[in-house]
Amino acid sequence: MSVDEYNKRRTFEDGQNRVDDNDDVFKTTKIDSFDVTEKLLQYGDRSQIFPTAKSRQADNPEQKYAEYAILIRRKIDHEDRPRATTVEFQSAIICACIRELLKDYPDLNLNARPIVFERPYIALFHKRKEIREYIDHPDREDSQKTHLKVLKDFLNKNLAEAEAIDSSMVRYGLIRFEWLWLLFCPGDWVLFRDQEYEECYRFFGAFQRTNNYNEQEFVVKAWGWDHNGKLFGPNLREFIIPQFVGNRRIEQLHLFPTKFMDKSDWEGIAKRLVERGRIWKRCVSFSHLEYDGIAWTDPPNKPPYDLTLDDQVPIYSKGRVVLDSMNHQQANPHLRVRFYTSTVRVNDPKEHNLQYSSAPIGQKLNLADMSCHGPEYELSADLALISPARLRGFSLVRKIWALFTIEKTSEIVFKDSYFKQLEIDPTLKHILETLVRQHKIKVDSGSQIEMKGTGLIFLLHGPPGCGKTLTAECIAELTHKPLYNINSGDLGQESDVAQGRLQSIFERAKSWNSVLLLDEADVFLAKRSAGNIARNAFVSVFLRLLEYYPGIMFLTTNRLEEFDDAFQSRIHLTIEYKDLGFRELVTIWKNNLKDAFKGKMPQGVNEKDIEALAKDFSNLNGRQIKSLISLSRVVNEHGNQEKNESLVSIIRTIHLLNEKGRPKKKVVESHENDASTTEGSKDGWKKRQINPTLSEVEAAHDAMALRPSIPSQSPVERVQTPRAPNFAFRHGYDAPGHIKPPPRTFTL
Repeated sequence: MSVDEYNKRRTFEDGQNRVDDNDDVFKTTKIDSFDVTEKLLQYGDRSQIFPTAKSRQADNPEQKYAEYAILIRRKIDHEDRPRATTVEFQSAIICACIRELLKDYPDLNLNARPIVFERPYIALFHKRKEIREYIDHPDREDSQKTHLKVLKDFLNKNLAEAEAIDSSMVRYGLIRFEWLWLLFCPGDWVLFRDQEYEECYRFFGAFQRTNNYNEQEFVVKAWGWDHNGKLFGPNLREFIIPQFVGNRRIEQLHLFPTKFMDKSDWEGIAKRLVERGRIWKRCVSFSHLEYDGIAWTDPPNKPPYDLTLDDQVPIYSKGRVVLDSMNHQQANPHLRVRFYTSTVRVNDPKEHNLQYSSAPIGQKLNLADMSCHGPEYELSADLALISPARLRGFSLVRKIWALFTIEKTSEIVFKDSYFKQLEIDPTLKHILETLVRQHKIKVDSGSQIEMKGTGLIFLLHGPPGCGKTLTAECIAELTHKPLYNINSGDLGQESDVAQGRLQSIFERAKSWNSVLLLDEADVFLAKRSAGNIARNAFVSVFLRLLEYYPGIMFLTTNRLEEFDDAFQSRIHLTIEYKDLGFRELVTIWKNNLKDAFKGKMPQGVNEKDIEALAKDFSNLNGRQIKSLISLSRVVNEHGNQEKNESLVSIIRTIHLLNEKGRPKKKVVESHENDASTTEGSKDGWKKRQINPTLSEVEAAHDAMALRPSIPSQSPVERVQTPRAPNFAFRHGYDAPGHIKPPPRTFTL
């Protein structure tokens, strides 16, 4: 109630000012302040109230002291330990002043009678200037001045120490822990500084408490602008300033009001944060970006339901990420954004009952702001300023959910040339490119009510290292889509858990429109059996998900014969990969050498060297070649100063060391009625070692120059290497000058 309303209620038709006897608010007969102590008794007994300066036996415990304009109440427990000190404004004129000047101050009950403030009277301190100006206004009536003088005397006495600290320390940029509340005023911009990023918030409130370790800490409540997966809205956060001893520079606090910064410094930071906030808005729903920096994720071996954003631990992350607020919060409900809703005030109009903040922020935050979440929605400068520094997302490399700083993200430079370098049949390459490009147009054009059978499922099978996984990677690069690679280890061992995770993965891949790669898919697609109900249920779930998946999916396996027959009708194209021929190996050596040396062929390596490597190391697959080149590059750059060996020589040395250290495989060979091989074995079986020793490998390399040239892509050329017998036997070749191989081999 304002003073004008108060005067209006006191004026009757006869022009005389009177007090309404039925209104308890105006029954103040003593225009003074009074100090009482209230003792809180145990077991629900009524408390004792007595004047602070007098003996407690001389007072009536039922006395409420309601006739005083201001009542100071000091509360103690049954052992006389101080609990709290409050001031109660009982004068109608003082209450009208407080309601008028503090109406926008958050979390105050200004409709109570009396209006109560707890020491150290934070709200009164921050509004002391306005209150004194109100009291000293020349238009005040004499009846008002007497009440307001009591208020002024109370402020002068009870805020004197705080004002002295403010003028002697805060003004010079220093603060002590017990006076931290002096710094923060509702509506202030506050800056939070982490080692990796900065964030700006609007101050809402603060309090001091004792934590579980019996240590004092100062808790600051501030709110920013966030996204809950569907809508934008205000999010209230808590920050803790631990207790410290002595004086501290205000700007050395990890959270402090920006009004204590140099003006030019703050303007520069604010401009940068506004630009970052607008980037955050564009990326928050979905973005596929490159990342290189610190990310934050859940700590290992801790239950997630107790964790908050403050509990996230830093890790280093490099590679491509998908930024997706909605899926992050679905996968991590303990980290979901909760929009702040303030308590509805009694005197608020009905249309304001859904307002999202009672503190002034330069603009109202109402349902109109909450509903604007489409691409056309533009953040104002103030809201962009208080937007988060980190984006929620998923690391495609580490396969973990995390928070990623905006400054460490960058646009992906897709390498479309990788698909051209893929060493597969040209006709097959053309078919693959046509299918995935046409599928992209199909998905992007119009809505699909029924998703059944609309995906594009490829099954790639063949020996390890022949390019199955690389094909999926090149398709993702060609279509500029995220590559979501999963294997059986990502699902867990429990059938129920695996089914839930598999379904979440498919939904996630669908929302990202990613290329889904299921490596070693024989684990997912193995034949069902009557005795394994859990396994059968898992395969059935996978069949259903496969049929309704609308995106591009690659399944890779080395054991095609173990697939369940029901999957054949779900797979659109099955591609067999065979061992690499000579020309393919030459191309793979070239491409990997260029990639390892920044797009250029390394110095001292020519065409003949590459052909010699492809011929001598024809038992290596693409993955092994890449690993060998990577190791050789490190040795060549950092450990070759004294010997000054050529890169080719280093490659050969590392390969020979690898062959020497590799365990020898044993095989059981079958011979039927072959006396030259059984040599006394009654059943025609014997064991022998087929992997040659290091000296045999070197001898084979030396013999390469003495052999006649062999046409490219002929399996016969692989007979000279440790893997040659297996390859030759499978294809029925008998290399000239070599002993005829046994008919079957079984690897132990």
